[in-house]
Amino acid sequence: MSSIGQLSAERSESPWVYFRTAILCYLGFILCSGVLITARCQTETTGNPTARTDHEDYDLLNSDSRDASLNLETGRVLRAFLSPLRWRNFSILSFSAYQGYDTNAGRQAMPIGSSLTALNALVIYSVENPHSRLNLQYHPFVWLGPKGTYQDWGSASADLSTTHNFSRQWNWTAGDTFHYSPSEQSTIEGQSFITDFGGGLNVATPFLATGLNVTTNNLDLSFEDRYGQYSSLSFHGYQGYVQVSDVGGSSIATSSRLSSPEELLTFGAGSTWTDRRGALDTLDVRVDYRRQNSLANTLGDGQYITAGLEWTHLISPTFRLTAEAGPGWHTSETGKPGGSGLATTVQGAVGLFKRFRKGGVALSFTRSNQFTGIVGNDFNDRLDLTFERHLTTRWSVTATGSYLEQAVAKGRSITGKFASAEVDYFVTRNWSLFSQGRYIGILNGGPMFAPDKIVTVGFRWAWVPDKS
Repeated sequence: MSSIGQLSAERSESPWVYFRTAILCYLGFILCSGVLITARCQTETTGNPTARTDHEDYDLLNSDSRDASLNLETGRVLRAFLSPLRWRNFSILSFSAYQGYDTNAGRQAMPIGSSLTALNALVIYSVENPHSRLNLQYHPFVWLGPKGTYQDWGSASADLSTTHNFSRQWNWTAGDTFHYSPSEQSTIEGQSFITDFGGGLNVATPFLATGLNVTTNNLDLSFEDRYGQYSSLSFHGYQGYVQVSDVGGSSIATSSRLSSPEELLTFGAGSTWTDRRGALDTLDVRVDYRRQNSLANTLGDGQYITAGLEWTHLISPTFRLTAEAGPGWHTSETGKPGGSGLATTVQGAVGLFKRFRKGGVALSFTRSNQFTGIVGNDFNDRLDLTFERHLTTRWSVTATGSYLEQAVAKGRSITGKFASAEVDYFVTRNWSLFSQGRYIGILNGGPMFAPDKIVTVGFRWAWVPDKS
């Protein structure tokens, strides 16, 4: 496959470019100053705010974030819905500005490096009540380079859910989740794998789609019947939509990696029995059916039936083991005579989750049929490792690594490697300086593009509420 494209060499470095850069940097400075003043005011009223929350008593046995809203910027469970910078239900949750260097800004086989200056913010509109929630997040992004400007005003997510009780035992939940991830923003800022030490393990950016725009929308409906305090039986149905497309409408010239947008429709249903057996163990038995159809070609057509037994065990109050295994059956449509057939495999996951007093480490291996950024009709394997540590009340480090292999056709697969490391220095509880390094490499037999290495240095303001 060819690469995404390169920065347009035809765009001249006119005075307007420098003038616009100066204006944006000046506006960023003003907003930054206002945020810093707000943070200092908070410092005076909350005591020692220089460190983020170090430790809270989470339920590690049932640490699951699948039903929670996720922060569009970080991928972690969204816990702050209002900040001091707000108007009614609208709040600014974060703002950051940084400079850096990208060794392969256009994802080319022959890399062309480029410096960059970027600004972004995260705004949320949130309405929540005991039975329903609506969270709309908006994440505008501007990237300024010496040969062009990339602006994306469309990065957004919407999360709507409602829960109601039929009786003391029965309840139903309906939800819709929409997410648009622009190519350059997810490449420079996105994380492959998120460990939320209060919410579980989340796969974040489908990084095999590096350099592509990804739009997803998922509808879910579930019914749950509780048998006592620790056991339940649930039934669920879902419908999903995925679109993967090349960059369009920006100053980035593209050398098309996709001849046309790829669209994937999925629907399915399943059932889960959950039984918490004492204070240390939980058992889940799952059965799921999924059908998917690709609107562009047959590479995404297929059906899946999976069954699995998951065991969650607390080795210690801060150390959790999760293991799931079971058979998986799938048919893959290739568009060729005799290309469809029933295949049997093993699917599941193994995860180790260790929480320290000021951080944690997690290791996870997963074999599943979840979307990874490439439209395919087979299972994928991924290995993820993440480490987070608050060294002092001001210094924090985070490191993440991922390896992913997605089968897309008989005898052919796409593999990806992702690594990132970040160092943060907290000036106040909400204000920090950071430096980050990232590596992305994708192979499709041969390199899909030369490995992309990105280094950035900047500042960030993110609202961190006090512990209740």
